[in-house]
Amino acid sequence: LTIYFFLRGATSPRGRGWFAMSVVSCFLGMGSKEVMVSAPIFVLLFDRALLAGSFRAALRQRWRIHAGLFSSLGLLAFLMTTITKFHSNPGVGIKTLAGTVQYIATMPSVYCYYLLRTVWPTPLCFDHYWHRAVTATDLLPYVVPVACAIAATVWAFIKCPAWSLPGLGFLLILAPTSSIMPMPDPVCEYRVYLPLTLLLSAGV
Repeated sequence: LTIYFFLRGATSPRGRGWFAMSVVSCFLGMGSKEVMVSAPIFVLLFDRALLAGSFRAALRQRWRIHAGLFSSLGLLAFLMTTITKFHSNPGVGIKTLAGTVQYIATMPSVYCYYLLRTVWPTPLCFDHYWHRAVTATDLLPYVVPVACAIAATVWAFIKCPAWSLPGLGFLLILAPTSSIMPMPDPVCEYRVYLPLTLLLSAGV
């Protein structure tokens, strides 16, 4: 809804109402799910790639809207702080530096698994026992394809911005759970449901 209302506002001669609903939707999303942290960033990238043509033009034309969307991150920060304060286990996994590094090193294999399941969704598993990366052998086979995919996305963002949006959205939506913040379960297939819509859109 945040993206849809933003698009309607940007393409309507009287877009204030649409923009207002976009900001309200973003705040409601922040109160619903942590993954919404990626929404304001994606909307700005979306604006740059498909509407304004550059970050400077996007901010010059619609800086108030983007400021409103990014301000919703304050609500998310407040809610997460409150949850951490009143609950002993906020849902985060290993908190040591070694655990964080190991989690990050495990992510390339997770991303490869997600991409393979996107193309061929079998076998699926509700509760994975995932091998965490310990040695370079665990890491290297997966780093190259993931690095190539990220490089292709960055190249597309520079040369053909519209085609970079599926890759950027895929990475942004997965980032809260599949990057530097250790989670109890490195792999959960439901995390790919939303990013999958972007890849399917590119395929269609």
